[in-house]
Order: sequence, then C-alpha cells, then structure tokens
Amino acid sequence: MDQIANIPDSIPEYVEPGADPSMAKADQRTVATRRLRLGLTQKRLGDLAGFDQPTVSRAEQGRAIPEVLARLIETLTALERQREDVDRAEADRFWKAVGDAPHRARLLERIEGVVDVLLDGTLADVELAQRLVDCLPEPSRRRLVGKGG
Repeated sequence: MDQIANIPDSIPEYVEPGADPSMAKADQRTVATRRLRLGLTQKRLGDLAGFDQPTVSRAEQGRAIPEVLARLIETLTALERQREDVDRAEADRFWKAVGDAPHRARLLERIEGVVDVLLDGTLADVELAQRLVDCLPEPSRRRLVGKGG
C-alpha cells in the first residue's frame, strides 16, 4: 500500500532538450492548423520534414526545440506554395477551356464580389478569399492582388 501512495499523480511529459517552454502558442497552433489545412497527418508531415510523428506532436504542443519548429514551418510553407501553384495551374486550364462561354463574365463578377466581401472580414475569411482568388483566371488574380487578395 505504501508503494501506491508514492506514485506521482502525473508523469512528466518528455520535452526535447533545448526546447523553449515559453514558445508562442501561436507557433504551435500555426503548425497544427496549417498541417490540417493541407490534409496531412503528423506522421506524413514528419516524413516530409525529416522527423518522426512524436517530434511533430511535441512541436504542436510547444515541447520541441526552435530548430524543429522552424523546419516544420519551412516544410509547410513549401507545401502551401506547391498547392497554390497547382491550384492556379488548374484554374488557368479551366478558364481557358471555358473560353467565352455564356455567363462567364457574370460568374467572374460574382466570384470577385465574394472575394471583396471576404477580404473585409476576419483572418479566416481573408485566407478563404486567397484560396478563391487562386481559382480565378490570371487577369482576375492580378486585378485582385491590389485589393489584398
């Protein structure tokens, strides 16, 4: 019975040596949010960044060294840019195929109107607006860049 009384209530979590316990919560949430937005598991992100899944998990919980966090953010940024490039290329192929189809101009007007509304909203709305802009033809993307898109 005395042995049970000596068991601590909680087991300390593993923290990588050199981890900054004061790491900004925003950085932790950024990695998790961006990873999820890209549809990646912790294991897949780890594989792409050269880490194992537990290391990604620790980074998302603020228990990893800054170099690990920086590498994960760098990997996420590269993946997001790659996705944007693919989205834009697909959009350009789509709009080229649409050509001068009836109602094309009206459809573009409506989409651009939605983008304008989203750009005036929250950060999440602005991110959604950017994704929508990526789906527009190149001339529309260029025009909307000046508006914050």
